[in-house]
Amino acid sequence: MKRIFKKCTAMLVGTAALLTMLCASVPVQAVSGVQTAQNASAEISEAIGLVANLYTAADSGLADQAALQWATTLSASGYVLYRSTNASSGYIPVYEGYATSYADPDLEIGTEYFYQLKVCTADGAVYSGVRSVTPCVVPSGLDTYNNQTGSSLVYETNGYRVGDTYYSYSLKKHFGKDDIYLAETTSSDGKYFGNERNVADSSQNSALESCKIESIHIEYLSHVNKVVVWAHWEKPSGYSDGKALVITGTPGGQFTVHHVYNPLDIEVRDMAIFFDDDTDRTGYLIAAANKPGQGANATLYIFRMNKDYSGVTELSPHFLKISIVNFRI
Repeated sequence: MKRIFKKCTAMLVGTAALLTMLCASVPVQAVSGVQTAQNASAEISEAIGLVANLYTAADSGLADQAALQWATTLSASGYVLYRSTNASSGYIPVYEGYATSYADPDLEIGTEYFYQLKVCTADGAVYSGVRSVTPCVVPSGLDTYNNQTGSSLVYETNGYRVGDTYYSYSLKKHFGKDDIYLAETTSSDGKYFGNERNVADSSQNSALESCKIESIHIEYLSHVNKVVVWAHWEKPSGYSDGKALVITGTPGGQFTVHHVYNPLDIEVRDMAIFFDDDTDRTGYLIAAANKPGQGANATLYIFRMNKDYSGVTELSPHFLKISIVNFRI
């Protein structure tokens, strides 16, 4: 489980002398006016997570805006986000406040931007590692996905070898329909796949007759000779169900649609699955999630799977709970 949390957290450094800039009063707004530049902090640890991603607004054709999101296990009383065009110096605050995300608009194409977060705590000011983005022109000819209406994009595995046969899997739609089915293809060399077989569809669960699917994860677990599929399920339009589709089966054999449901009555959307290297090969579902009454994707939960990976049994006692902000292209 330690590896899960290393992926969810980044780094910090203690610098008590900088505490007073933030602790007394922190406006919840972007910083304006003349600011004094500072160098990036070099002493980094793992208590703060900071991520930076580019996104584009509508059909501008430019990925010239940055979405910054952060989380920490520290008891924070405020944050300052710094930006520079130099990795080691020239950092100017662009945000001060209590929120855990910031959108940095109108960046220049081709310029690399560096970000570092300061967290104010009762013990002093601490820092994240440096993250960077380089705004660019969005390449032409890309397929796109709209999570309100779905699309024709297909997630397909590269092929799993079982004995002398390679198996590949994808969740697909029949032409002109909104249904979903799991397709299995085979190959003798791992390069050329054919002989498509429908191994799971709406005949097992009517929820697959009309839906859209995203955040698809398909894994083959050799220790049990099983294919495990988890994905985010929604109706053809809208985004309010937050259900998980769960399918498992044996390569070349029988597959079962176990669930289209809210695990533990919790809505789940953007997700990942993880299989530990412990004796039991424990499985986990990691998902942007929310309980009834909360906003969509309000928190991040880690669920422990059951023994056959067909569902979840509990929230992991070591779950990480942070705020999530979704930025959609």
